[in-house]
Amino acid sequence: MKRIKNWIGSGISLILMGSMASLMAQSELKTSFNLGGGGEYNIFKSPESLYSNIAGEYWGEDSLTISDMMADAGYDLSFLKAKKGKYILELSSDLWYRHYFNHKELSQTGLNVVIDYTRILSQNLHLGGLYKFRWSDRVGTSVTGDLLMRSFKYLGNEGMIYLDFIPSRKINMRIFTDYQYKIYYSENTLDPLDHGNLELNYSLDYTPKREHQASLELSLLDRQYSQYHALDASGMYDRAHPMRHFRYYKAVLDYNWKPIRGFRLNPELNIKRRVDMFEDYYSYLSYGG
Repeated sequence: MKRIKNWIGSGISLILMGSMASLMAQSELKTSFNLGGGGEYNIFKSPESLYSNIAGEYWGEDSLTISDMMADAGYDLSFLKAKKGKYILELSSDLWYRHYFNHKELSQTGLNVVIDYTRILSQNLHLGGLYKFRWSDRVGTSVTGDLLMRSFKYLGNEGMIYLDFIPSRKINMRIFTDYQYKIYYSENTLDPLDHGNLELNYSLDYTPKREHQASLELSLLDRQYSQYHALDASGMYDRAHPMRHFRYYKAVLDYNWKPIRGFRLNPELNIKRRVDMFEDYYSYLSYGG
């Protein structure tokens, strides 16, 4: 299994926010501009060692690992309508861009559009459903940083059912299951990367004070490709192999602190493991914050 140290520092984010209350009761329109930055260690998710057929030797972590600084910018728009004790309806969209300073080919853009409806069953129990449309544009790179013949540009559709348990004003727990299908832009005769994700997720938010929030997230995700075959242990691709099948395990510990209006500090620790269900070629462990 490949072990990857993947450190992403969200650093300090500056948030410029605007809010406009609707004339309709219990309705609100919000906009926000987000700027952030940090550093990422091992940006190509390289293994600790790799055998080079060209050089005829093994390359170590020092030769493979590349780091870079990055900057994030985005815009959020949301409309919220609620009826006390009955329901909450939220329509939102966000556009974001990530820029890498020394490896501009990794820069990426994304757009999300979300419809989220929550039915209030009781003061402590909410049942909801969500639909998300996603567009993402980024290039494909190998573990050595070489550009691939294909891009990773895709359209995604996602449906979710969730249950919220709110025992107190300070604690919010959510269990959800969702299914997402990504359709990648077709490229020549390459096998498409289209795949479906089925996820089971648990999250816990603890907010002792308005300016402080701690969060824990645990998830299990199963990914199955519809037309792309798995690689064997030597990295060879063969259409006689079964379809590519990955399983992901993830744990995230997050802390949000807003000491003053318009300023946020957001350290994070995450651990992620991917298991290649065929011959383990693409398995890895990543951790960082």
